[in-house]
Amino acid sequence: MGTNNTSVLSDCAQIPADGRSYTTVRLTLADYAGQVVSLRLGGLGSFDPHIRQRRINVAVGNDGAAHVLIYAPRRPGRGLLSGPGFKHRIEFKPATWMQGLVFEWIPTLGLSLIIALALRTFAFASHFIPSPSMADTLAIGDLFFAEKFSYRVLHEEPRFGDIVLFKHPTEKGAPWIKRVIGLPGDTIAVHDGVVYRNGAPLSEDYIREKPWRDFPEIAVPADQYFMMGDNRNHSCDSRSWGCLPRENVLGRAVVVFWPPEHMRLIQRAGGTENQNLAPGC
Repeated sequence: MGTNNTSVLSDCAQIPADGRSYTTVRLTLADYAGQVVSLRLGGLGSFDPHIRQRRINVAVGNDGAAHVLIYAPRRPGRGLLSGPGFKHRIEFKPATWMQGLVFEWIPTLGLSLIIALALRTFAFASHFIPSPSMADTLAIGDLFFAEKFSYRVLHEEPRFGDIVLFKHPTEKGAPWIKRVIGLPGDTIAVHDGVVYRNGAPLSEDYIREKPWRDFPEIAVPADQYFMMGDNRNHSCDSRSWGCLPRENVLGRAVVVFWPPEHMRLIQRAGGTENQNLAPGC
C-alpha cells in the first residue's frame, strides 16, 4: 500500500523459497523523483543473494521510477518491503513438498492440536452416556457437550439442579455425570420415596421413579456437593460414595447432539435446572 503518488508492483506474486529465486519490485515514487530513498525489508528475504541484507538505498529517477531485487530465503514465509509512504508484502511459498510439510503443515497441525486441547481442557468436551443412571433425562448412547469454562475458568459454583460432569472421588476412569441435589451447607435426606433438601420435599418431574430406599439426613460439607442420578433406583451416586469435592467438578452439560432424535439444548434455569448426561454406574 502507499500514497496517491506511490505505486509498488512485483514481477512475481509468490516466490519459491529456494534461496536463489528473486522478484523485481518496481516502484513509482513521484514525490521523491531525483532523490535517494532508504528501503527496509522486514520478515524474510534479502536485497542480496549471498548475505542477509535488510536495508538498501535506492536512487529514484527523474521520472519517479525505481526498482529493487528481492531474493528468496530458504524457508517459506513473508517479507515486508517498506519505504517512504508505502509497505509492500511479498510471499515466499514452499519450494518443495518437504518445505511445505515442515514449515506449514506441521506447525498448523501442531497449533490446531494445542487449540483443541485447550478447548477440551477449559471450554468444551464431548462425552458418551454408557449407563441408565440419568434416564429419562439422558439415555444410553446419548452424546453431549459439557461446558467447562464457567466452572474452571470463571470459577462459578455449580447450582442446585445442574447436571455436572465430574471426576469420581475415588475411582479412576471416564468422567461421571449426575445432578446437583445438595449445595455446601444443605441437608439431604430421603424418606418414603421423597428427597428432602433442608427439610423441604423436592418436586422432581425429571426422575424416572421415586427412590425405593430411605437415606438418613446428612449435612453437605463446605466445598462439596451431593449428587444424584435421575434414575434414582439405578444410580451409584452420593448415597453410595459420599459428597463430591468442588475440585472434582469438570463442567456442565449444555447440549445433546447425538442421536438426532435426542438433539436439544439443556436449558439452565435460575435455580432448579432441567438437564442431562452421565457416565458412571
